[in-house]
Amino acid sequence: MTTATAHVDCCAAAGLTPRPVVMHVLHTLNLAGAEVLVRDMIDDLRGQYRFIVVSLDSDGALGEQLRQLGAEVHVLNRRPGFDFSCARRIARLMRKNNVDIVHAHQYTPFLYAAIARLISGNAKLIFTEHGRHYPDDVSLKRKLINHVFLGRLAHRITAVGRFVRQALVRNEWLPMRRIKVIHNGIRPDLFTPNAQTRKRMRESLDLDDNQPVICHVGGFRPVKDHRTAIHALRQLHLMGTPATLLMVASARVASRHGPSPTNS
Repeated sequence: MTTATAHVDCCAAAGLTPRPVVMHVLHTLNLAGAEVLVRDMIDDLRGQYRFIVVSLDSDGALGEQLRQLGAEVHVLNRRPGFDFSCARRIARLMRKNNVDIVHAHQYTPFLYAAIARLISGNAKLIFTEHGRHYPDDVSLKRKLINHVFLGRLAHRITAVGRFVRQALVRNEWLPMRRIKVIHNGIRPDLFTPNAQTRKRMRESLDLDDNQPVICHVGGFRPVKDHRTAIHALRQLHLMGTPATLLMVASARVASRHGPSPTNS
């Protein structure tokens, strides 16, 4: 008898309904878009579900936050190339915990989760694509595997925007009819207007009170497309709108990929 089975039996004996078990599969547990979204979902829904988080590659700043929220965290330390042992380990975790839903974030976690589901059996599989690499080159072999095999294993496929959905159709050969766009959620309370904070930040940046400001948040990597933001700024100036563009990245990411944040 597994721990999860014992939990179900105890709940049944007490007349209680056990919480469904949801497993999230991610590349890493660093602070990034998909990872933060998973943390927020777990924070909001931990009273309704039991959560397991699997990181294919490494632990990170988010790992401890997830543990504090009550999630069970597993780091697989994937080896270079395709590491079939990761799929087997995910499958074992799925069986051991009677996982109801596996939610894979981005393509590689989806690949491993799909194979794990074939091994373990019953869980429903969700694939969410959060973004695309640049350039977005996909081999014909992968497209055929997606079209004939992998795409059929997902019970639901979601994309965080229309552009991402189009890329899944065009580059991954997944059927448009099966892909639902669900835009990334945010916590509105974090963005409640505050006149004092606005005034203080503008003064620290030497910006006039009425000056238009665009804030671009993302690591200095080609996939974040800073070039388009700069082009848009140029167009605004040509149209007579003297906007200012702020580029924001963590110091660690900026030091590896671009100028320091203070000079951006």
